[in-house]
Amino acid sequence: MTTDKELFQKFDEYLVKPELFLNDIWYQDTHGYVHWNSQGNMDDLMNGDGESYSEDSYGDSVTVDGYVLFMLGDSCGGKGQVIFKLSNNTINPEDYA
Repeated sequence: MTTDKELFQKFDEYLVKPELFLNDIWYQDTHGYVHWNSQGNMDDLMNGDGESYSEDSYGDSVTVDGYVLFMLGDSCGGKGQVIFKLSNNTINPEDYA
């Protein structure tokens, strides 16, 4: 009998792995969008400039040992997962309103 772990290993090369954004600053807005900036620039992040990105999250986020996993989807139907450090969620969007 095949175990769950063995079955997942058979499909491992076909599974979509989460992207890691461990050095990026980020926040989730009140509409469920996750925003992040890979240069650590809070002004760019809040204005959507520079190396800033955002995607709509769906489902529940998962938090484990200081990290958070989001399921993201774009307007074209693409889906993916991202992992951020919880400690980099230090931005209060209201401060930049």
